[in-house]
Amino acid sequence: METDRPLETGARLVMEMRCGALAFRLIAEVRSVKADPRNFAGLGFVGISAEGLKNLKSLIKINAQQSPPPESTNEG
Repeated sequence: METDRPLETGARLVMEMRCGALAFRLIAEVRSVKADPRNFAGLGFVGISAEGLKNLKSLIKINAQQSPPPESTNEG
């Protein structure tokens, strides 16, 4: 994630994710940081509400239905 200000490893954040009509909040923990010259943070998601999990599963399901199946690489 890119951010305007530096974050410290171990800090916890509440993030809101939106995709179309679906929105949910996640709790994320900063796992790594990098600044050169912008600030970047690697996050691990550590918590989500029951309603948020329901919305995330809906988003994954919608995305899976819209994505074409992977191409087969079997060679005869």
